[in-house]
This record gives sequence, C-alpha cells and structure tokens, in this order.
Amino acid sequence: VELLGFAPYHAIAKSLDPLPLEQLESLDTLIDKIDWIKKSVRVTQWFEELFQADWQPPASLLPEYRYRSSFKTVTSFRGSELGIKRRSNQEPRIQALRGNDRSTMRAKLMDLAGQGVVLLLQVNFQPPDTEDIDIFMRLYPAGDAMYLPPDLQVNLLDESGKSCMKAQAGKTNDKIQIDFSCQPEERFSVRLKLGDISITEKFII
Repeated sequence: VELLGFAPYHAIAKSLDPLPLEQLESLDTLIDKIDWIKKSVRVTQWFEELFQADWQPPASLLPEYRYRSSFKTVTSFRGSELGIKRRSNQEPRIQALRGNDRSTMRAKLMDLAGQGVVLLLQVNFQPPDTEDIDIFMRLYPAGDAMYLPPDLQVNLLDESGKSCMKAQAGKTNDKIQIDFSCQPEERFSVRLKLGDISITEKFII
C-alpha cells in the first residue's frame, strides 16, 4: 500500500465525488497538522461540556457587565480570506443567538509580562440551518484594571499562519473585539503581543 497524501475533513465533507490526486496534501505536512491538533483548543467540544482547565466560565474572571455588551462588527472568516462588513440589521440575529442553547462561552487569563488580559470566546452554532460556527472573540483587562495595556496587539491568523485581522489597544481601550465564522475542522490562532512578549493560542473547530 502506498500513501499518496491526505485530505482534511472540510475538503471532502460536502462531496461524494472522488478527490483528485492533485488536491491531496503532502504527507510531509501531516505531522505538523497532528502537532497543531494536539496543542489546539477544540472549541466545539465546549458544547459537550468538555473544557480545558485553564478555560473558565467568564464570570470567574470578569464582572458580567463587561462581556454582555452588544456586538456591532461582523467579520466573515473563511480559511485565508477575511472580509469585514457592518450591518445595521445584525443585532437581532445576535440576540437570537444569545438565546440559543447552541451557544457557549469560555475565558482564559493571559499573562503578558506581568500584565493580565482576559481572552474570551463565545461560540454559536445553529444546525441544521447552517454549518457555520460563529465566534465572538474579545479581550478585556484583567483584575481591577480599567483599560487594556497600551500597545497590546492582537492578530487573528488562519491555519497557514497568514494574518487575517489585526488590532492594537490605545491608552483608553477597555476591550478589543473580533467576530468571525468558520466551518467544521477549520483552524485558526490568536496571537497576543505586548513589547517583547508574545503568546499564541491555537484553536480548531
């Protein structure tokens, strides 16, 4: 038996047709993908009440008023493509998602050179209407701090490491928010940088 390559789940899930050989990925990259998966947070497991120890209920890290603010920016994320749209009619949909039992939320305390920030992910899924997984990502100051550390940078990366979206905190920013959606088995990462300190969190849908 000769292994010619492999294909990720999202490349074959929607078609019963044989996959052309030229669309197979090299086996040389398989180990890297397996390593990524081992080090990643699989966010859809949160719907099954399976949480990593360092991902906690937001209320244990933040006052509730901070993370119950409205969502205004809608970002569409597909693999290496990212488009930003602002829609005046988006808020009713967000409110509907909030009431959906296919919604889960977790937060993690991130230490950047002694300055803490809280990374929060709200994950929404509405089968059978769509396979899209909506992700609302927010950064908040930790503890009693009113604002995020000035010059804190956040970078949303696709599975190839390509930057999709960037944001940087000013002197009086109390949150950073990036909203996007993914398909099952897609991967992304979030890189936080403050001065010479950088932390990357990897995720898989």
